Amino acid sequence: LDGATIEEATRIADGIRRELETVRFPGADGAVLTATVSAGCAALGPDVASFDSMIELADVGLQMAKRGGRNQVVAASSAGGAGRLPLPRCRSSRPGA
Repeated sequence: LDGATIEEATRIADGIRRELETVRFPGADGAVLTATVSAGCAALGPDVASFDSMIELADVGLQMAKRGGRNQVVAASSAGGAGRLPLPRCRSSRPGA
């Protein structure tokens, strides 16, 4: 989402997550199938200056979403500075999280 803030990206990803969880798919055997979304969001900024760092941080958010029970969006932002490994601060879209 070029130019989006982490808040905007998280809101959009969570909207996709909420919409998809309401969709029901017909399975080959007639069973009703559902799908969920787990996502990690990150944004470029003072502590995340490269595209590669942003992708790595978003992946941390994704892994936290999966470990946290799936079907949620986790926004990860760096607590580290330039040249330091990021220590993620995360916010989850999961109700009650």
